[in-house]
Amino acid sequence: MKKIAKSKTRKKFINKTNAQYNLIISFGKPDKNPTSDPRNSIGNYGWGYDTDNRVIKFNNQQSTSRPYIGLIGRDMSSSPKKIIIYGNRIDGTVAAVKRLVSARNKFLTTIGKTNANYLDDYDTLAISVFDLMHRNESVSDYDKDTQGFKDVVQNILNDNNYEISIKTVKTTNDNTTLRLKHINS
Repeated sequence: MKKIAKSKTRKKFINKTNAQYNLIISFGKPDKNPTSDPRNSIGNYGWGYDTDNRVIKFNNQQSTSRPYIGLIGRDMSSSPKKIIIYGNRIDGTVAAVKRLVSARNKFLTTIGKTNANYLDDYDTLAISVFDLMHRNESVSDYDKDTQGFKDVVQNILNDNNYEISIKTVKTTNDNTTLRLKHINS
């Protein structure tokens, strides 16, 4: 996941050597990635990852435990400046990466000290990422270090998703069964 997310963000953002960093984009929960923990972000900004309850907090409120809940937090007061991406699970992290890429101007501006975007229970992007990760073709690889799961994540990040389903419909007049191919994107 980290390699795919980094390659996706490198396509959109300037890549510099360690000595030149003005901004760190950090993926993952603070218990797995220490650079994802801005000091006292929950106390200072009202957002962050609650390591005790293992869920995201936003506006000082604990999120639900749905896996697609995500957060992009921006701390422009630190040096170097940080953009932190969390998800309750991998679904939320992938959805948050997609949101960061699509709203990069909002997060890369230096105006203001903090900014956050919360992908809540009703966020359509987060729900669609969850749906794509849990469809029949990909559920067996979910959250496993397999090539199949890497392909699913890469397809989601690159908006390369479709599925073909067969719908059966019965007509009312002559009781004929029709099979319709339906492509969902």
